[in-house]
Amino acid sequence: MIPLAESTPAAAFPGYPAEIDRLRRLAMLLGLAVAGGLAGAAWATGLVLYADGALFSFIIGVDAPWRLVWHIMPARIAVYLVTVAPAALAREAGLSGPAAMQLYQLLFSGLPFFGLAACVPLVPRERRFQLLFPTVSVLALSTSALGYPSETMLTLASFWPALLGHRHARGTAGSLALTLVCTAIFLFSHPGMVFALPLLPLAALLRWREDVAERRALAGLLALDALLVALWAWRLSVEMSDPGIIQSGQRMWSFTGLEEVVTLQPAILAVLIALLLWAALGWRRDRTGQALALVGLPVLALLFGLLHREAVTPESHYYIRTALVFMLPMLGGLALWRGRAAPSGAAALGLIAALAGLQLQHNLVFLDAWLDYRDSLAAAVSAGPPRIVPLQEILESRAQPAARSIAWSWGQPYLSLTLPGAAPYRAIVADPAPGSYSPFQCSEMPEIVAHADWVPAETLAVLKDYVCARRPG
Repeated sequence: MIPLAESTPAAAFPGYPAEIDRLRRLAMLLGLAVAGGLAGAAWATGLVLYADGALFSFIIGVDAPWRLVWHIMPARIAVYLVTVAPAALAREAGLSGPAAMQLYQLLFSGLPFFGLAACVPLVPRERRFQLLFPTVSVLALSTSALGYPSETMLTLASFWPALLGHRHARGTAGSLALTLVCTAIFLFSHPGMVFALPLLPLAALLRWREDVAERRALAGLLALDALLVALWAWRLSVEMSDPGIIQSGQRMWSFTGLEEVVTLQPAILAVLIALLLWAALGWRRDRTGQALALVGLPVLALLFGLLHREAVTPESHYYIRTALVFMLPMLGGLALWRGRAAPSGAAALGLIAALAGLQLQHNLVFLDAWLDYRDSLAAAVSAGPPRIVPLQEILESRAQPAARSIAWSWGQPYLSLTLPGAAPYRAIVADPAPGSYSPFQCSEMPEIVAHADWVPAETLAVLKDYVCARRPG
């Protein structure tokens, strides 16, 4: 009888390891297909405009992303350089405002997959099974925040090439340069990366013990890592002088914030349980263990879907960032712990099937709520005279007016002017209350109006009046 150990040499048992490899490849393809399909749907439907995304897109359209927003976040400059600057440069080169905004949204939607692609040249051919870890991260973590343009998306993406580059460091200039670049991107993405940061030197230490010939290259890499960390700490001290960022960070790392994460998106608990089960069963070689993983993990997702229905709330993809930056080091630690042995193909397939079911259930409902809201808003802004349409009026005009909305109150004026296909943007949707928040001041409006050439002048006049009534400075 052929044993179930996947480490069995292919020469001794032809076909068996290849079959296991096929299961792992099938698992990765399934995971990427589901995550990619959801990311594509988010981009095509404009979901990246959800929450802060409308503001981030709008400032690209008016050719002022650095001055209006990003200059206050120097410790997150990698997000600006990777996703914002290319779209801003295209805008300066003559691309229309709406097209530049869609380019930014496309770049942001593709972040998880760019990170996975960067892992390929860093992992030795005989260890390619380790690409399963970033694949799981894309589906389990990145997809949990589908559409929301959090800087943590770049943290999640860049962590894996940084980790695997340290773990498999080779003395070639190309691999070391790619590892260093990905490490810099990881550091300058979001402060939440500090929870996974210790895994990088730990990965280098494991490599140090394995290969004496690479120690010089590792010493140089770690020295440059230290310089990058010092530079990041300096820039973070500048960033943390902003009261708004301090307040946001305190909420993100509080126990109240963590409780809100689970309350708003209970599916993340099922995702966590699936990952823990995979850690326990995914490397077992006996038939019982593999059967439990292959069948038990999808059953977990099925039971969650049958027994629980999440209420759609606007914050569910916003506050989930707290869970993601805590779960990332757990998954990275598993990759270092288990990285020398290939996981069971059956267990990998069971895990991906479970995660795919959980993410489809959660995100398809979220997308449906978004489409309902987006279509009602588009109908209001593309008809009638230039005016302010009260947000409550839009909510009442939805196909399901009693359903929970994913409206983001302070961002609505900019969502009104960035929705794809909603031209000529006759109106803006906003909270008309005098105390409603505006990210801009009245003194900034002349420059904004001058560059928002895709919006009718009379509509921009309405926006200017709205902003100046709230922040006249």
